[in-house]
Amino acid sequence: MKALLVDDERFSINALKKMIPWTEMGVDSLITAEDGIDGWRQYKLHDPDLILTDISMPNLNGLELVKRIRTVDSQVPVIILSGYDDFDYAKEAVHLKVSHYFLKPIVHTEIIPIIRQLLDEAGTVRTQQQYFLDMQKQLKEALPVLREQLLFDIVNGKVKEGEELRRKLDFFAMDAKITQGGLIMSLELYRLNNEKTFSENDWYLYKYAVSNIAQEVIDQFGGGGYIVRYEDDRLPLIIFGNNAEEVRARAGTIASKIIEHTAKWLEIPSNIGIGRYIGGFNRYVQSHKDSKNALQNSAMNGFENISHFEEYDMLRTGFESFSAEETDMIVHAILKSDKTELLAFWSSIEKRLANSPEHLLAYITMVCSGFLIGVIMKIVEETERATELQAAIQLQDLYSIPSTETLVSRMKEKLLLLCECLQSGHCEHKYVEMIKQYIETHYQTELSVHDIARHLHLSRTYISKLFKRETGDSITGYIIKSRIRMAKKMMEQEPDLLIYEISSKVGYADQNYFCRVFKSVAGLTPSEYMVKAKRKQRVPVAALTGEKGSV
Repeated sequence: MKALLVDDERFSINALKKMIPWTEMGVDSLITAEDGIDGWRQYKLHDPDLILTDISMPNLNGLELVKRIRTVDSQVPVIILSGYDDFDYAKEAVHLKVSHYFLKPIVHTEIIPIIRQLLDEAGTVRTQQQYFLDMQKQLKEALPVLREQLLFDIVNGKVKEGEELRRKLDFFAMDAKITQGGLIMSLELYRLNNEKTFSENDWYLYKYAVSNIAQEVIDQFGGGGYIVRYEDDRLPLIIFGNNAEEVRARAGTIASKIIEHTAKWLEIPSNIGIGRYIGGFNRYVQSHKDSKNALQNSAMNGFENISHFEEYDMLRTGFESFSAEETDMIVHAILKSDKTELLAFWSSIEKRLANSPEHLLAYITMVCSGFLIGVIMKIVEETERATELQAAIQLQDLYSIPSTETLVSRMKEKLLLLCECLQSGHCEHKYVEMIKQYIETHYQTELSVHDIARHLHLSRTYISKLFKRETGDSITGYIIKSRIRMAKKMMEQEPDLLIYEISSKVGYADQNYFCRVFKSVAGLTPSEYMVKAKRKQRVPVAALTGEKGSV
């Protein structure tokens, strides 16, 4: 804590410094000033927790000093030290909220308890102020997250309209017109398998950039709208207003600009599905669902597409599209090469297809094509076998099919063919062996999972998952074990090698790090293992002479 002593009499300052146990009372900085002007300067520089000042001083007296201080700080405790027993002085001191008024000469046994009390109170106030400031800072940092959560809950139907909602909207400085009506758009980003989005960190940054673009475009066209938060690679957006036609038109313009900017500046492909306009607050969840259905429809036609729910709703009459759960079940069965399970999952879909109206054949064909593309993409993500799968499954022939019955039959054939393609090839086991072989020949270098992935022309995520699934160990763990195994072999075969030489030979430039890794794997330090290895190499005399005992 800090205390400021203001007095034009040097002996008074020295007496206060000497007779009062400042350090004991928690004061680690004692500041002095020779008059009121100097006192004001020192106050502004140091922001003390306690002020002791004389009244009668040249340039600026003590009461005038306190007046200045009170213009910026009404709480700091002030003690007046005066040689004048003047009622007007005392009255003015009370008016300025001076804590105590002592007449000189000061009786130190009287002033010390007062100073101690004021410092304790000042410390408590400072602690409370700091706590309040910390809470304000934490709240300020948390506000974007809390605001985002409120929007997420609105989109997913977890918030009811009422007084509590209005208070939350006021608290987050959000537009109350969001309760009048609006629609949800779903923006889907597509992560192509290229160097641009190779790492998770890169992809996260691109997604963050797209969310900024989306909010900037929404703000540009005004009227009201917010981005929510990503659901995997899908970003919901709320566009609101009390005029349905205006909101729909604005949503279409916004969607077009977002797709255009995302493709131009980030080179990230995207699609947007636009849900129906809802006239009340509690039905945003339905518009959200609509937007995802519309998005699924747009994905069937490639990238940079905008699909409105109204268009999707007209097309889907008489046929419900494939759900994400159905796609996942089909993919799971194909990856296991389980035809029985595949056909069981397919049977319920097959019935829906068979019973669909013939006049929707073109639309259903498009849906089936999109479904197969989705299945293949998911399998490629897991297996990296894009070339052979694309070669085996030709989608063009679907569009020349004359009837729903033929379409159903052809879809089953293609799914079974996918299953056979995966069953016939045992590439994954070959990849595991290639990974092990690469590690065995490069363990002495700066080796990483990225290096191995690049060598095999596979994705880092894929080989990591594959190796873990097939061996039960991570690639990094296998690299470490291979290096320690070779280090042990060197210690046994070349006992004269020094530890730093072995460390360097097995790919560790840092000898200390090598020692820590070695002990974590072998249970012994390199030195202990070398001693143990040398002992094993000693041949007992009894073994050579046939005698019992040893030398």
